[in-house]
Amino acid sequence: MNGQTREKTLRIFDFVREDTEHRKLLIGNHDWSYLSQSREGQNCSGHQSGSIYSEGKITVIRELLLGARDILELAFECDGWVFSHAGFSKTV
Repeated sequence: MNGQTREKTLRIFDFVREDTEHRKLLIGNHDWSYLSQSREGQNCSGHQSGSIYSEGKITVIRELLLGARDILELAFECDGWVFSHAGFSKTV
């Protein structure tokens, strides 16, 4: 992740924090892999690893997500509708 991408991400976080009642930031499967303690996110769908994603980049992504814990949501409800990154399943 380059510095410009990191700064844009931080600006998005700030934008959401300005009005958390009306602005939501959903965490998804790709995000979970960077937060997990599994080896390179191997059990998480969408995890990017390998030569283009060095451990340093993975660490930066993890730190950004941890810094946004206050605004990341698994789901939210509005007017009887539940919104999430990719839906829910009855199966485990």
